[in-house]
Amino acid sequence: MKIEEANKIIHEYGIILEIGSSTFFSTVMPETFLPYSIKEIKKAIKLALFFEKDTKQITALTCSFIRLADFIPLEEALIIFQFEKWIHEWYSTEKVSPNEALDIKSHPLRKKSVEIFKKVAKKMEELINEIN
Repeated sequence: MKIEEANKIIHEYGIILEIGSSTFFSTVMPETFLPYSIKEIKKAIKLALFFEKDTKQITALTCSFIRLADFIPLEEALIIFQFEKWIHEWYSTEKVSPNEALDIKSHPLRKKSVEIFKKVAKKMEELINEIN
């Protein structure tokens, strides 16, 4: 891969990160949103880091590498979105009854959501180790 191609991949991935940050209240996003495969994005970021001298850019590239952990299978993202929507509705419009809110531990999507976030955290740790 040439540096020009790497920069193009990084730029397009950066647009997705920006859109995701302003659109979702969750940190996770479906991996189908990615303009390239995770493998290609990782390769592009590693190549850019090899040539980069500016510390702010190095930090930004490193953070964007680690953020790849936030891209999960669509099915898992939908579970997170549904659970977070339920929580958000209760806090913002009180569509969910207070009894349901108090019983958040028994919500059917809570356990699955926690498992998904644990997988994201594990993947993040792996990416941190890979980039260092």
